[in-house]
Amino acid sequence: MHDADASKRIKALTKDNYASWAVDFSALARSKGFYRLLKGTETRPQDPDKAEDWDTRQEKAAGELMLSLSEEQRIHVKGKEDDPTAMWDALQAVHQQKIPGTRFNAFDDFFALRKRPEESLSSLIARVDTLYARIKDLRPPAYTLDSLDQELACMA
Repeated sequence: MHDADASKRIKALTKDNYASWAVDFSALARSKGFYRLLKGTETRPQDPDKAEDWDTRQEKAAGELMLSLSEEQRIHVKGKEDDPTAMWDALQAVHQQKIPGTRFNAFDDFFALRKRPEESLSSLIARVDTLYARIKDLRPPAYTLDSLDQELACMA
């Protein structure tokens, strides 16, 4: 399969699919060799030859990232188009706001989940897993059951 084919298989990021898009785009970044660049763990080398390769990979990362965004999502990376790490971080900040209201909405979606008449059990399980992953992703570090209890008491 050509590299271009892998890019086309990723659904564009919308307001509703950040969790699955982030997994898919991370896989694409790994397969194309720019994941560490995307995450900001690989810095630009001092050696001019190596720096040229790094610059090319950074441009590819930024281009792939921009192409994977729906039109409505591009506003979040405006002014950061040359920096894939800044783009990635900006999108994460928008879509994974680790605040009580966002978590409450995720819990609400989770508990409202019902099996559709025509839906298979495996499809239902996949939706449950997706919503549960979203809830987990919205937890800040050091989140406890006491934290959850306090948030739920405030929202009741």
